[in-house]
Amino acid sequence: MDPYKLSQLQGFLRVIHNTKERADRKTQTLLQLLSFIKTPSNEIIVNKHYDSILQSLGVVLLQDYHYQDQVMQKTIKVLGALGASLGKDAGLLFNWMFSESDPKLNVKIILIEVLKEYLDLVDKLTLDPFAQSILVHAHRFLESVQDSNLLTTPVSILVSLSRTSPLLFSRNAFESIIDLIVGWALDIELSSNIASFLIDSLPSFDKLWTINIQFSCSLLDSFVADMKNIASANDNHNSNSNHNSNSSFPTSNLSYNAQARLSRFLDCFKAIFEGIGKQNIIHYALKMISPFIDCCALITKRSTKSTSLLHVSRTILSIAKLIGDDFPPYLHRSLQAMTPFSSPFPDNTTLKEVLGIQHKMLTTYNNSYLLPLSVVDIFKGTNPPDSDLRLHTHTPVVQLVKNLYLQLLNSFTDEKAVAFIDEIINEIHDLYTHLDNIKKRLNNNNNNKKEENNNTNNNSNSSNNNNNAVKDIPIFTPKRLFPDYSKTEACILLLFDLALLKTSKLVDLSEKSVKSKNIRRVVIRLLQALTNYNPVTDPLLRDLPNVQTSIALLICQLSEITLNNSSSGNTIQGDTGEVRLNEIKTKIGKMLVFSLSVDEDKYKLKLIITQWIHNLFTTSKQSNDGGSNTLAGQSLLMVLPEYLDNVLKYGFASRKREVREVCGNLILFF
Repeated sequence: MDPYKLSQLQGFLRVIHNTKERADRKTQTLLQLLSFIKTPSNEIIVNKHYDSILQSLGVVLLQDYHYQDQVMQKTIKVLGALGASLGKDAGLLFNWMFSESDPKLNVKIILIEVLKEYLDLVDKLTLDPFAQSILVHAHRFLESVQDSNLLTTPVSILVSLSRTSPLLFSRNAFESIIDLIVGWALDIELSSNIASFLIDSLPSFDKLWTINIQFSCSLLDSFVADMKNIASANDNHNSNSNHNSNSSFPTSNLSYNAQARLSRFLDCFKAIFEGIGKQNIIHYALKMISPFIDCCALITKRSTKSTSLLHVSRTILSIAKLIGDDFPPYLHRSLQAMTPFSSPFPDNTTLKEVLGIQHKMLTTYNNSYLLPLSVVDIFKGTNPPDSDLRLHTHTPVVQLVKNLYLQLLNSFTDEKAVAFIDEIINEIHDLYTHLDNIKKRLNNNNNNKKEENNNTNNNSNSSNNNNNAVKDIPIFTPKRLFPDYSKTEACILLLFDLALLKTSKLVDLSEKSVKSKNIRRVVIRLLQALTNYNPVTDPLLRDLPNVQTSIALLICQLSEITLNNSSSGNTIQGDTGEVRLNEIKTKIGKMLVFSLSVDEDKYKLKLIITQWIHNLFTTSKQSNDGGSNTLAGQSLLMVLPEYLDNVLKYGFASRKREVREVCGNLILFF
């Protein structure tokens, strides 16, 4: 044995043993002792004099240092390193540590910290003889904890042991440990950092969740029941509600505490689900997904906090990722649970994340045959127009909603896609009618005001005339729209629907419209609807320039469809029987004929149609059949004489250049 090293060790211990020594010097000496113990060449001398080391360290433990004090923290590291150095004789350290039957709390904390330090330094082979004893002490400490700040160390020890020695945990011990962790985690008074640590530790018990699968499933079932009870409870403290009184859900919103507790439940549920793993979920826990999603729907229905919606969405996404290909049957109900949006909306950050989650789920798990057409209505919320996300003021949110609609439209089967297009067409018609009604009412009110001004001496007759005037105006009330939609809101929805149709792959003529009869049928059906509103001559659209140009653009795009030369290509089966394409051609022809009469202030519309006509002439010149293979080309041929008359009619000085270009195109065309 090296006398110098022995003298060095004794010097360290004298400083540490001296109760009057300055704390800073004692801390420095403990660091030197730690380095001495960890040096492999000193192992023999350390093991021979371990009792002297423990005696000096014991003096430190008896002093009034707080466990977070630097002296005590270094003492903990020295004791952990000493246990690792003792190897198979580490039991000597543990016997010394736990020789006192009821040590002070500060000593208990230090000893549990020593166990964690020891676990971090030894391998499984060295640990095995002492693992059971460490498990027992960590479990006892967890049971006795009163201060939440002391939870992290025993839980870390138990997680580490569950990975290396899962068979040491009896069923009762595991159930007790989980009850303690979950009980603390569900306490809404617990700080979010500690709660997150406890919840994040739950998946780490994965081996034990599998070994005790019946307990795992039973715990999840109890979670669902508890969440449902909390979410269903009537809350007399907050009776405000945005929900329909006919709903089967309670009509009052949940209290803040109830929503906070439900968020913790959701996080715990997700963590345990992850710990159970995919195979066990499929074999044992798949049946609880449906009641869980129903419970989530109830939570979002009654919650006012954005975090509740966010927790529901993240939890459902996590479950979807876990079960993968087995998730599609639950997709529709999940999307419903992750809405219903109501006014006031959640904050923009939450909305964007939730919509992003929905888009990710649709992209990954959407088997279109499982989704009913009604799925598109969930983005309109529970109380439109206030809850209609298409009217949201934040542009990125609206774009995300549009992406969701496109994802649905492009992934539906042909039959459902056609039905979806019909739904959009019907909505466009209803919106147009609603705007027309608004305009009629406005004109009627203006006329009545004039009449009142002209008949100031006969107020009663004026009133009667006013009532009669209101009755004389035919007002159509669309079935699908709420009367609360304003003119601006209706215009926004019109633009949304038109933009959706324009960007849909179903009307992307560059791909498969020539080959697919279904696609051609959809396009013609769209044209049949859109050409009812001539963007050039319609008086209502003149007051809505953005809608006017959007309809014009879409008609221009769709009219490039290539038609069959057979007679079957000239008709299309519609809701009211056969609709002749000639009717559509006639309506498109009217756009061409009157395009030269568009007012100069409608520059954008004029530019769209002028460019369209130019492209028609150019295409016709390059084609062998004079352009008669496209719907637009055939429409042009039908109205060519009228078009020429308008060219001459509007050929005055201010339009010389435009007329010259048209005449040049006509020469090329012929």
